[in-house]
Amino acid sequence: MFRYGFHHDLPRVARLLPIPRRYEAARVRRYGFHGLSYEFLMGELARLAGRQAAQGRVILAHLGNGASLAAVHNGKPVDTSNEFQPPPLGYP
Repeated sequence: MFRYGFHHDLPRVARLLPIPRRYEAARVRRYGFHGLSYEFLMGELARLAGRQAAQGRVILAHLGNGASLAAVHNGKPVDTSNEFQPPPLGYP
């Protein structure tokens, strides 16, 4: 999975920041980082605690080689601690 893929479908309210809306048109938003780490952690949570636990409300932390938090509900990210970034090269 591409490293930004985990956060691709963040809810709009989580993608946007309190910045002028013209930046949204330029695709400046919160993309989130450490997606591979979070994808792995969600898989491990499901494996160790059961699928029902992984579908609940979960806070994940990536510490080391950068740090971030992700809030997940029903297996999908709903927020991230990362700030905004321009779109990654080659990313739609």
